[in-house]
Amino acid sequence: MKSILLYFLISFAIAFVLAPFILWFLKRLRARQEILHYVDWHQKKAGTATMGGWIFIFPLVALAGFILSPTTPLANIAVIAAIGYGLLGFLDDFIKIRGKKNMGLRAYQKIIGQGGIAVLVSVFYYLANTDGRILIPFFNMTWDMGFWILPLTFIVLVATTNSVNLTDGVDGLAGSVSFVYFALIAVMIALVSGFLPIAESQTFMTIAAISCGGLLCFLLYNSNKAKVFM
Repeated sequence: MKSILLYFLISFAIAFVLAPFILWFLKRLRARQEILHYVDWHQKKAGTATMGGWIFIFPLVALAGFILSPTTPLANIAVIAAIGYGLLGFLDDFIKIRGKKNMGLRAYQKIIGQGGIAVLVSVFYYLANTDGRILIPFFNMTWDMGFWILPLTFIVLVATTNSVNLTDGVDGLAGSVSFVYFALIAVMIALVSGFLPIAESQTFMTIAAISCGGLLCFLLYNSNKAKVFM
């Protein structure tokens, strides 16, 4: 637990040091939030910096090399998926900034991108877990889903990424929800750690702690009145 707490603090420190430079760069890039013309109550948020997700993505990328290994295939897949979706979000925001409008990737393009990453992750996850085994917390049970783990993984990934996308744009909402989500993930993994290899459970909890550290720093700039959006 000490090492997990240490990674949380290191992640927060990295994000805390980088955040001012990221905000400065976003302002230089004129990476400003554009508001849909029919969302009147959000007009006051127009011009707020966007692409602030780099504040918590950079610590994860920087620390990944210290925590991932060939003995943690599931954790490796999780981090690669996170980076993949981060790049997709960057592309969406970059198009908005370049065109100076709220429309980035179109809905079907986002679904194709999200679905493509989800398919790759599902396949690699299945290859690393051919029994399709999932853990059922609180009941001390496992369920071997076999092939059906593929569509389940796909649905969970696409649904989760869309949920985060829909909460972004309101001061502190996406950041706080994500922080609570990762904190609970760490607790849940601790509860079922007996069903996972020690290296995997330790690495997953560390990834969750790193994410929480970066998100906590992000919330310093994202809480009301937000200086940057995710």
